This record gives sequence, structure tokens and C-alpha cells, in this order.
Amino acid sequence: MHAVTGKARQNRAMEFTRSSILEAPAASVWAAVLRTDTFAYLAAPLLRFPAADLAEAQWLPEMELQDRLLLFGFIPLGTHRIRIAEVDDDTRRLRTEEGSRLLDRWDHAITVEPIDERTCRYTDRLEIEAGSLTPVVGAFARTLFWWRHRRWRRLVRELPSAG
Repeated sequence: MHAVTGKARQNRAMEFTRSSILEAPAASVWAAVLRTDTFAYLAAPLLRFPAADLAEAQWLPEMELQDRLLLFGFIPLGTHRIRIAEVDDDTRRLRTEEGSRLLDRWDHAITVEPIDERTCRYTDRLEIEAGSLTPVVGAFARTLFWWRHRRWRRLVRELPSAG
């Protein structure tokens, strides 16, 4: 089960939210959110950072990643910058501030909320600004986040369970 909402503001900015119920404990999903290799897995094969070392590191506040971004692994989209603006273990919220030559702003917030001991709600919230490209970027974001949530449902089968 998932929910999607979105709205455009002034034809320049767009907000987008997608939530899914995942059959995994919130603590296990949160631990996976904090891993850079989870980020790489969720984006693949739609997006890839070819030079970045995303193998089993952990996202930390103020951490920055800047790398070439490839669409489908081979179409260059320029250099993309990700800065980890917030990691809050108490509220299970991670927030990034991102951008590139094509994107003025791609601010992404992830939250993980427990529903019960074995189920949680995972939410992606995105705010984007890309000038006249905002509608195109917004359409791509909807596809990307649909894909991410689909990959999450596959990934949670492999996560440790509570207990």
C-alpha cells in the first residue's frame, strides 16, 4: 500500500510525497536508510553515481557526495551534489540538500514511522526547483520514487526482523 501526493508552486517549485507500508520493523528499515549502499540499490539502474564509493558506508550529518550522475548507467546528467543536512535517529528522519547544474534544488526528506513491531511507514518527501524544467524533473521524480518504493518492498525481505 502506498500514497502519492504532489503540487506545483509558481511553475518553478514542486513538492512530492510518496509513502509505503513496509513489512519490516522500523528499526531495520531505518538502519538500511542510513547505508549508502541502500541508496545506490534503490536508484539502480535508473540512476548511478559511477565514481562514488557507496559500499557499506553510513550517511552522517554534513557528509557530502559530489559525482557524475548517469541516467540508466550511461546517459550523463552532469555533476550532482548531495549534502546530508539532517540525520535524526529519534524521529528516524534523514534530510538531504541536493543540486546540480540542471537542478537548482532537490531537497529530499526520508522518514520511517513504526506502525507495529513488524510493520512501518516509509515516506519520501521531495521539494524540487529546476526552472522551466521543473515539470519534466517532477515527472521523472514520480517515476524514480515509484521505482524506489518498489525496490524497498524487495529489499525488506532481506532485512533482519525484530526480536
